[in-house]
Amino acid sequence: MLQDILFHEEKLNYGLWVSLSEQSFYDYMNNYDDKEREGKYFGWISNNLIGYDKTIEIPTDVVLGQNGNRPEVIPHKSFNHPFINDYYKGISLEEAHNRIAQILNKKIP
Repeated sequence: MLQDILFHEEKLNYGLWVSLSEQSFYDYMNNYDDKEREGKYFGWISNNLIGYDKTIEIPTDVVLGQNGNRPEVIPHKSFNHPFINDYYKGISLEEAHNRIAQILNKKIP
């Protein structure tokens, strides 16, 4: 998932896990090698993102990538959460640097 950084061409790239229904998961897996396939699935964000309280269970659309690219995860604009606001309006370069620093300094057990 890419998030705009205000007044910069760069974007902050998040690694997300998204849960799908069993039917959507098998449809995705059965058509994984079809590079021309287009489609969209409903999903839920399944991990917490640095800088936000509880991002698990934010509703999303998972749009299949073209030519073998990863799917794009688009959170539902109507869901009320600070992450949704930042996703659609962007964050400052300073905030992006703060989040990157938090990730780099996080201790992994």
